[in-house]
Amino acid sequence: VLQHGRVLVRLLVMIFVVCGHWIACLWHYLALAQDEGLPGVLQMCKTGVRMQSCRWLDAHFPGLAHRAPVTERYVSSLWHALGTMTTTGSTITPVSTLEEIVSIFLSLSAAAGFSILAANLAGVVAAASMDRDLVTMK
Repeated sequence: VLQHGRVLVRLLVMIFVVCGHWIACLWHYLALAQDEGLPGVLQMCKTGVRMQSCRWLDAHFPGLAHRAPVTERYVSSLWHALGTMTTTGSTITPVSTLEEIVSIFLSLSAAAGFSILAANLAGVVAAASMDRDLVTMK
């Protein structure tokens, strides 16, 4: 039972990591796919800040956006994805309506996935404790 539990937890953690990567890629693509705005023309974004375009990328990398190294943009996307998935939150906030909608969906999905991971981990710990108790009783 314990070996099965270990395999299950490893599988769930691997799924969690892969989903984090996919969410990070989606979050990064979402910023790149949105309109960059017109040079020199500022828009009023939902955060109350005037920017050239209302994207998390422009808010997080002011003045750089597409020129920021792709590794930094990916790490920021991954930071947001893992913060959302573990329900701890992120320092990156959605700026546009589309980003807010995607964040809501990701938050609800991630909360469900994280609770499944936590429940399975608790089940493995409980099974290991029961196995240990049975061995000590014999």
